[in-house]
Amino acid sequence: MREGLETLIGALESQDLVDAVFSSRDGRRVRLRQVDLHRGRVIQFEITDGSASTVDNVDPTSIADRVSALLDDGFRSVFVRLSDRSEQFTLSKRGRVLRSVHQGSSAAPDTDHDRRPPRSVPEDAPFLVELGLTGRDGRVKAETSTSRWFASSTFSTPLSMAWPTAASSMSLISAAEQGC
Repeated sequence: MREGLETLIGALESQDLVDAVFSSRDGRRVRLRQVDLHRGRVIQFEITDGSASTVDNVDPTSIADRVSALLDDGFRSVFVRLSDRSEQFTLSKRGRVLRSVHQGSSAAPDTDHDRRPPRSVPEDAPFLVELGLTGRDGRVKAETSTSRWFASSTFSTPLSMAWPTAASSMSLISAAEQGC
């Protein structure tokens, strides 16, 4: 399993890590991924034990000690996804390290801390600017709460499809909201 630790540490140092998942036989899981915070890049440990999850951000210089402690704590399977390949390391019941290498299918890792989910209507849609929900820069206005923007964007999904045609022909669009 130490070979898996070396591969993981090497991936963290080369910035190729997409994520790594440690699994134990009793159902515990730990997911590692790189995250960019205002203080710099850290390694995020998401520890799942049954239904409880905790997140801990760790300085990359202490990653070897944390990963070694996981291996000593009974985690016997490590799945490492890199940008160009995936490697799986499993410690068998007889103590042998089994290694599998798979072709990579991931793009560059997303290291943003505040990842945004895909939306049906982008925040910079022209009609949202006209409604006054977003500014010309495409950001939700401070006086407009995010929940109000989300409700409006959900309502306006059909409008986003009709807007280019109506705007080019200067047609009037009529819409009525039936409640939330």
